[in-house]
Amino acid sequence: MRPLAYVASPFAAPTPALIAWNIARAGLLGRLAVAEGFAPVVVHHSIGALFGVETLATRALGLECDAAIVDLIARFAAWRAP
Repeated sequence: MRPLAYVASPFAAPTPALIAWNIARAGLLGRLAVAEGFAPVVVHHSIGALFGVETLATRALGLECDAAIVDLIARFAAWRAP
């Protein structure tokens, strides 16, 4: 089984074009992680697709969703630890 790799990179940006670039860059990092033997968790694609344009409200909700994903990964990692 591949080890997990959480891809952390910026989402927020001052323009929609830069937000799109940040999402694309996260995807590139995810593909690099796969090439290096990892199973990446790239939340940018799910959170970005859900909310599109970032506002204070969607950012807070996106961070809440992201925290839930990270918590699940941490619990799984602790469960699998020898």
